Amino acid sequence: MRYLALVFCVCVAAPTVVQAKKVKKAKAGDQAEAQRLVEEINKLAKRNAWSGVNSSYAKLTKLKRVTFPASAHFVGAQASRAAGNVTNTLARVKKAKAAGHNAKACTEWINDINKNYGQVKILKQKKPNRALAAASAPFAPDRRGAIAFAATKVKSGKKFVGWLPTGAYKLGNGKTFSVLAGRTTTVKKK
Repeated sequence: MRYLALVFCVCVAAPTVVQAKKVKKAKAGDQAEAQRLVEEINKLAKRNAWSGVNSSYAKLTKLKRVTFPASAHFVGAQASRAAGNVTNTLARVKKAKAAGHNAKACTEWINDINKNYGQVKILKQKKPNRALAAASAPFAPDRRGAIAFAATKVKSGKKFVGWLPTGAYKLGNGKTFSVLAGRTTTVKKK
């Protein structure tokens, strides 16, 4: 009987100890900071202060082992869209969906990006290209923002890897290219 009780204790109690080691909790201060940042994100979003939301969201996601609402990812995606960074927008919407935020809204947003944008890799050019322009500017503000975001990156002289709205584009060195929905376009050296 003692043997059976010992086996029972080892079999039942041991896994609990192992599981406790695997799941580490956030430090109390980190969880409190996460809560503060979520509140700050929501306040800033109500005022359309998207650069502030982006900053707070970046701080929030750097905290280790904290929990926060899935809606914070979704609001972070809205902030990224306002900045024109479609790559971050898509990543944040996917995180929101995976975390349980309104699956329909997330799926519609992801589908919209895949239908209206294409991935672009603009490699560093031999001749400085320092400019990027769309053949015809889109009407939607988020699409204009995506072009402006990419143009800023290209102007810096470095390569650009990101998303642009579908359409025709021209670099400052005369090189032209087209972006197709859901496809990756690589602009090589001229």
